[in-house]
Amino acid sequence: MPSMTVATSRVTPLQAQLANDILDMALNANDPEHLLTEADCVARLRVSRSPVRAALKHLVAHGALLVHPRGFGICSTAALQAARLALPRTGSEPLLRKLVDDYLDGVLRETMFENELIERYAASKGDVRAALQRLAEQGVVTRSRGHGWSFHGVLSGAQADLESYRLRLLLEPAGLLEPTFKLDRPRLEHVRSAHQRLIGGAEASATELFELNASFHEALADMSGNRFFSQIVRQQSALRRLLEYRVYRDNRRTRESLAEHLDMIDALLKGRPEDASAKMRAHLSAAIQRRLVDRS
Repeated sequence: MPSMTVATSRVTPLQAQLANDILDMALNANDPEHLLTEADCVARLRVSRSPVRAALKHLVAHGALLVHPRGFGICSTAALQAARLALPRTGSEPLLRKLVDDYLDGVLRETMFENELIERYAASKGDVRAALQRLAEQGVVTRSRGHGWSFHGVLSGAQADLESYRLRLLLEPAGLLEPTFKLDRPRLEHVRSAHQRLIGGAEASATELFELNASFHEALADMSGNRFFSQIVRQQSALRRLLEYRVYRDNRRTRESLAEHLDMIDALLKGRPEDASAKMRAHLSAAIQRRLVDRS
């Protein structure tokens, strides 16, 4: 059994980033009985045991993971999302957003080098590397020769954004009608409460608004009972974190979107999946139309 004291402690930026990555692993498992192990985390995150152990300890202390004789059990999705919001922001996060902004605005070229990014953004080597590694995990950049990194181009152009939404338009309404769909009422009630709090006027950052939006779509995909639906929706969420975070600075439109989510949640809670599916189709179709108008 892992030996671990669960007293809450402060985490370093590296440990906070690793904790965030471990939360991604837990959320992507799509299996409440899945166990995370320290060895698996070390292998997948390609770091030493000490910072991984500290990150795991932090997540146990915050109720996201449970100590198990053979590893770490996963608590509810709601607990995982709460632990993510409680993590301190790392120095690489604003830098990551700046990199994406500048690439989308044509300021950064396709290939870049760590040293020039350090100089351009007056950032530490650790923060630059952490931001690039995070982008690499999202499939946005790849390491090239030496200390060079290259964007894949997946972020460039509005066409990629439209293609992502069209894919989701095909999948997400259908997921609500899958024969394996099973309503997770406690999870949906938790998401509903979070939506109501923000619609009621509670303050939230762009990141928090996005994560709530993603948690809604991912929850419904998980309930479809189709693991491939879940994987694709989570993959699209990962890309949307980079493509769309600027949209979430428009609180008015975001809160309208949250209200549409509530309509779908209410339909599901009342046992009307067909209505929820139709509302999901209208919700995603409207998003596509807005993007087409923006391009015209």
